[in-house]
Amino acid sequence: MLQITLLNRPALKIGRINNSIRLQSLVAQLPLISCKVCVIIPVRNEAENIKATLLALTNQVDLTGKPLNKNCYEIIVLANNCSHNSVAIVRHFARNHPDLMLHLVEKTIHSDRAHGGWVRKLLMDEACRRFQLIERDLGVIASTDGDTRVASNWIAATLAEIEAGADAVGGRIITNNRERNKLDKTTRLFMML
Repeated sequence: MLQITLLNRPALKIGRINNSIRLQSLVAQLPLISCKVCVIIPVRNEAENIKATLLALTNQVDLTGKPLNKNCYEIIVLANNCSHNSVAIVRHFARNHPDLMLHLVEKTIHSDRAHGGWVRKLLMDEACRRFQLIERDLGVIASTDGDTRVASNWIAATLAEIEAGADAVGGRIITNNRERNKLDKTTRLFMML
């Protein structure tokens, strides 16, 4: 399933509101000054799907169908308490795609906070911190999941909407037949599948 949360909050204003706020760094490498979008992906045991998720983000195009400049976005994957080989797959993918700004964070999070909401919050905080580092006032945080394949123009379309004045952008969810068939009948009826 696809979940998208985009924030168009001036990163510097966040820092100016309370200069004593210091966000803990998850990624040591500095972001590129040209980075406009930080794609965040919380992952827990997504070995079956994460490669397709990353491949969809690697092959992004602009609104005319030309390859999107990979220097305008970065991807942060936070592997939360993974017991499958999701981490190894992300590492291997990063090695095979050195032109992609892909950062992997491995964390063991206490069970009371080891859920998607908390992990997404950690990633959003990190994205804000990174935009502050490069003094990007209008950085876009785009969130998806480790079992999702975004559209080939997802980043470009999102940027176009934000640049046109939108404060937030959401996306359409198209479920996978295999996943949909795993749902019980009541859930399928509720979701009108």
